[in-house]
Amino acid sequence: MKKVTDLVEEATNLIEKEELTKLQTLVGNYNALQMKVGELEVNKTDLLGNVFNIKNELGKFQDELKDKYGDIIIDIQSGEFKDAPKQDANEPNS
Repeated sequence: MKKVTDLVEEATNLIEKEELTKLQTLVGNYNALQMKVGELEVNKTDLLGNVFNIKNELGKFQDELKDKYGDIIIDIQSGEFKDAPKQDANEPNS
């Protein structure tokens, strides 16, 4: 059995209850925010994958349109198109 003096000595090694509560709250909030950041990174990865897929799909469709209509410029609002300006063989591609 512990002596009263030992119990008092152990009790002095504790932080105050309010401090413990604040510490627990701050650590809990920090951990929750870290979880949210992780979730956002997963969502970001998914979105970037979708962007990549759409970009590839757009490129393939542009190639289909080029095969059908030739080298043209399309007004994305109206669908009207005109021939793309011819580049001089000496001009660098931009």
